[in-house]
Amino acid sequence: MQQPRSTQQRNVNAKQRLMVSLVATACLGAACANHPTSPAPTTPRAELTSFPNLDDYVLVNSHDYDVREHTGTTEEFSTADGIRCSINGYTAMSCSTPFALPGTTSGSTDTSCTSVGPNNVPLKDGDPHPYRFRQSNTSCTSGQSEKRLPNGSKLNYDAQGITYFTCAADVNLVACIDNQKHGFVLQPSRSWTF
Repeated sequence: MQQPRSTQQRNVNAKQRLMVSLVATACLGAACANHPTSPAPTTPRAELTSFPNLDDYVLVNSHDYDVREHTGTTEEFSTADGIRCSINGYTAMSCSTPFALPGTTSGSTDTSCTSVGPNNVPLKDGDPHPYRFRQSNTSCTSGQSEKRLPNGSKLNYDAQGITYFTCAADVNLVACIDNQKHGFVLQPSRSWTF
């Protein structure tokens, strides 16, 4: 018995939809196997795995490092190795060093300064490299030294229940990170931003 034309057409259409669905599923499965759902980390983000474990550092009272400025509160500290750092409110963190950093020709002297800080103030959302190294002709050592952050300790900049920035100090090391998981590591052997 022959089926009416409309029934035949529906069967053909159903078979075509099933075939398209199977092919699409097979292609999607192959695509997912070859392309993970999240991209592999770029080289700078891979540096985050080399970032020190901040849980290993003792948290100090951040108010001991507060400095009042016209823009609000800034936290400033120095280290035994001569690194000087500033966490300026909600905007950014920066440090200057007495030793050479990658991309510079010399360390700090009486007439020059090697530093790391933000590309833009305030930091731009979505910037993949918000911190960079700089060499300037101004002295890193001018002015009164900031309160020393002891080796093995860390300092948080908190506001309204949110930790915006954390910096940790140790022998020949300062490591700073913001709440967007960007920051920098300073050490004579190898320094980087991420």
